[in-house]
Amino acid sequence: MDNFITYLLQSSLCLTVFLLFYLLLLKKETFYLGNRMYLIVTAGFSVFVPLFKILLPASGYTAEITYLMAPVFITNKSQINTSVINWYQLPEIIYFVIMSVLFLIFIFKLIQIFLLIKKNESIVLKGQKLIVLEKGSTPFSFLNTIFLTKEQISDPSVDSIIEHEKKHIHQFHSMDMILFEIIKIIQWFNPFAWIFKKEIEAQHEFSADFGLMSDGININDYKSILLAYSFGAGGSTITNNFNSLLKRRLEMLSKQKSNAFGKVKLFFSLPLMVLLIMLIGFVNGCNKNEKISTNPHVSTTVQKDEKGSTVSTPIHMDENNSPFSTTIQKKKDISLVSTTVQKNKDVSISTTNGQKGDNEKIFTYINQMPSFPGGDEGLYDFISKNIVYPEVAKRAGVEGKIYVQFVVDKDGSVTDVKTQKGIGAGCDEEAERVVKMMPKWIPGKNNGELVKIRISIPIMFSLENEHIIKVK
Repeated sequence: MDNFITYLLQSSLCLTVFLLFYLLLLKKETFYLGNRMYLIVTAGFSVFVPLFKILLPASGYTAEITYLMAPVFITNKSQINTSVINWYQLPEIIYFVIMSVLFLIFIFKLIQIFLLIKKNESIVLKGQKLIVLEKGSTPFSFLNTIFLTKEQISDPSVDSIIEHEKKHIHQFHSMDMILFEIIKIIQWFNPFAWIFKKEIEAQHEFSADFGLMSDGININDYKSILLAYSFGAGGSTITNNFNSLLKRRLEMLSKQKSNAFGKVKLFFSLPLMVLLIMLIGFVNGCNKNEKISTNPHVSTTVQKDEKGSTVSTPIHMDENNSPFSTTIQKKKDISLVSTTVQKNKDVSISTTNGQKGDNEKIFTYINQMPSFPGGDEGLYDFISKNIVYPEVAKRAGVEGKIYVQFVVDKDGSVTDVKTQKGIGAGCDEEAERVVKMMPKWIPGKNNGELVKIRISIPIMFSLENEHIIKVK
């Protein structure tokens, strides 16, 4: 999910930079086809360039990426009331809900247009397919079809209107409208995406109007036609509507044509594109410490019920790996082991000198993280079935958190197991024993190449605290 958020932010940055360039240098120019091409190309650039990466040369070290996995608490008591609300993911939920609603509205608009085509009379006038509408609406076109009411068809100015809409059809303007509508939906949070959509619509109308002027229509007569339809009902946001952006269109009809230097300004955008490619490419593939994080505040509780079965459920965690709210129950004879595995919370790159004969390069971008056979649930189940609270620690009342590190090698084997921070009383040895018992993992890969990954598992030994979050 974090990769998608990064993509959205980078794509929004590109879209914003290109639109600002357009508004400052190109908006008032009269080379409409050039402006349209600029908007289309830069929109496509904004969609695809954030996927681009530039990998810097790496030196000869063995790359080990240390990361923590999702917390899991193992207890000997059955748990009740285990549902929680993950507030950390609320912004993501809001984003996808709004995007889904906008997308459904977009689909609804498409359905409306195709229903108009299906339910209304179709005629051919001046070699063009027309849909005759019953209700009043501004003339508009979509794909290869023009939509007019009976009154508009009988209007003396209908020839000019049809010729205007045919310009939209012949230049495939509807495809632009669909593309920019989708971009607007994906980047609904970015106001510049909405402006981008409005500007491509403006270039469509300017281009169609200019085409009519080139065909020899009287400019004053055409302005009168535009004004006559200025009070009509607006059409859909995905169609080319005859009465849209009237004020700007009237201004551009009276504007003197841009000189040759105006077109040269289009090429000023090329260095800007190269700069963004380099910037985003190096950010995405640079040889620096990279953090991969999901939700640092969600953990999984694995508990044993009366039958010895394990039950898994998520709970909320704060930045110190503690539940936000807890219900504490004390029972002397119950031994409680909490195994914390924090997934992708903190990713750091550690480079060590390669061993003799080891000439591996440093990997700073990992495409595929290693995984335990059976996934996270399999890992939780393995730990819960094998870890035992040392009797010495229980009698001495020793509690605390241990950090055990190990390396998932290229063949998936678990090696280099060691305690980074311990509490003694046999707990460190027990934690290491369980980690060493692990079967081979599915190894991590970088661009299809197997790599070593260092994993850190925080294990909390607690004698009396049972962490439960109750959500009514």
